[in-house]
Amino acid sequence: MRLDGRILEERKAFLVARGTAWDLQTNTAYAAEVRRRITNREHARYSQDMIGMTANAAISIAIRNAVFSVVPRAYVEKLWRECKARVAGDQRTVADRAQKAIRHFAGMGVSADRVYAALGLADGAELTGDHVGTLQGYATSIREGTARIDDVFPPFGGGGADDVAMPQRRAPAPAADAPRALPPPDAAPDPVLAAARRPDQQPAAAPRADDPPPDMRAVGDAELVNRPAAPAAQPAPPQPPRQPSVFDGAEPAAPTGSPPHDPKTGEVLVSEQQRLEILGAAAKRGKTNVDVNAWLYSNHGIPTTAEIPESMYAEVIHWARNG
Repeated sequence: MRLDGRILEERKAFLVARGTAWDLQTNTAYAAEVRRRITNREHARYSQDMIGMTANAAISIAIRNAVFSVVPRAYVEKLWRECKARVAGDQRTVADRAQKAIRHFAGMGVSADRVYAALGLADGAELTGDHVGTLQGYATSIREGTARIDDVFPPFGGGGADDVAMPQRRAPAPAADAPRALPPPDAAPDPVLAAARRPDQQPAAAPRADDPPPDMRAVGDAELVNRPAAPAAQPAPPQPPRQPSVFDGAEPAAPTGSPPHDPKTGEVLVSEQQRLEILGAAAKRGKTNVDVNAWLYSNHGIPTTAEIPESMYAEVIHWARNG
């Protein structure tokens, strides 16, 4: 097989690379072009070194796409499955890597229960190699700043970094026939027990020196007698029904609130809910956040999921579900 890769065009904001694969045995040739962006999120041009690295990456991706178009897909899929199995390892290596991942997130203040909940698991016994790969993608996203810890691992109850409320063990109740210790006669009354009594069990309060006589206290002045009654408590408003999410198999709901915009172009970007729906749909198919970012960068020149335009949301969520 003869391979060739080169840069066809370099403009101010992007460059175009072409890769060619020619199977001399079957006389089948294919050429693939890849466009890569050479500006950052502030639309400033990369340095010369970064442009060189981007060009080399674009050529490699173009050649790879050309080769996969010439080589029959059946061979590619077989090798891909074997590579994934080798990377995932056996059950022993999966357990070791899972424990390392749990310890890594514990150093960030994330408990193991929050990690299992983010993966949809009950405990660590259900972890597989695919789950470990997903955790590696989460760690990369947090390290690169494309995702926050509380977004990837939502805290229980919406509290801080680790607010898992553990059930408290109650003290055993005393036996029914056990004698109760009575307080001494001169002991002060317990304020907790006094507040727990019913109104008819409360002792009568001693009259104060500035209180009016009993007859005046019963009648009161005109202002107190004509005082309007307190308004009745308003019933709580009904809670809106729960909207189905993409994890239930429903179509993603339209985002609420003001969507984010690109500070330079003013283009509307995907909301945080839409970004998490894309990552969740990709995770169901065994794709990590790194795989999603690589696909975005190789096909659209977008480095992270936070910079996806809203106009591309339907295409990206379709790829995450079916790609």
